[in-house]
Amino acid sequence: MASRRWMTALSAAAVGGALMYTGLGAAMLTPATAQAETSATAEIVGDIGSATDYEPAAMDDNGRVLGDIVIGDPAAPVAIVEYASLTCPHCASFHNGSLPELTEKYIETGKVKLIMREVYFDQFGLLATAVARCGGGARYEKFLDVFFKQQREWTEGGDPAQIRDRIRRIGLLGGMTPEQVDGCMTDRAYHEALIAFYQKTSGADNVRSTPYFLVNGQEVRGSVSADQMSATIDGLL
Repeated sequence: MASRRWMTALSAAAVGGALMYTGLGAAMLTPATAQAETSATAEIVGDIGSATDYEPAAMDDNGRVLGDIVIGDPAAPVAIVEYASLTCPHCASFHNGSLPELTEKYIETGKVKLIMREVYFDQFGLLATAVARCGGGARYEKFLDVFFKQQREWTEGGDPAQIRDRIRRIGLLGGMTPEQVDGCMTDRAYHEALIAFYQKTSGADNVRSTPYFLVNGQEVRGSVSADQMSATIDGLL
């Protein structure tokens, strides 16, 4: 489990002040493109086992993605809701170690759908999430993969400007334009919406550390092995 102190009341005002917003706001996706990328998750089947309802991914006014993004077949019989921070080492350990095997065995075969709900321990986890989500539904999973695999590199050191620059470079290397990355990293309204969703869902599901999973409602805590997660999944199939 994450050793970081759990932040129970991360206010939008505090985060907004820390991020040095500049007012940039370029649109990330055209409405038609974003709708095409997120429409597949709108018809999710079954209860996801969370205290808060599944919220289909949708765009804000600038074309940035909000809500639950589903990885895998929305009709898969088992839903894994994962609460994780992009700056949490234990979350990176699960995504880099256990998830590839679980993806091949369950997600790619249509047995499991993964719903990632990001948690914000700090401003950098929020910024990285914003970039991943601004990349659009089709790129979201790829951005998660990069942020977790390269977590040590982009979080290294304590200089906030350097860390923000590394996050920005990941967005650029992922195919976003400078205007798109800057807009998504500095949009106060978008960040406040992400924080509001995180507070609502994590509070309702009593999340106190990461990674934290609900597998059709069954609690699984910590960076579990693929075998441990498989035992839970197999009991539900």
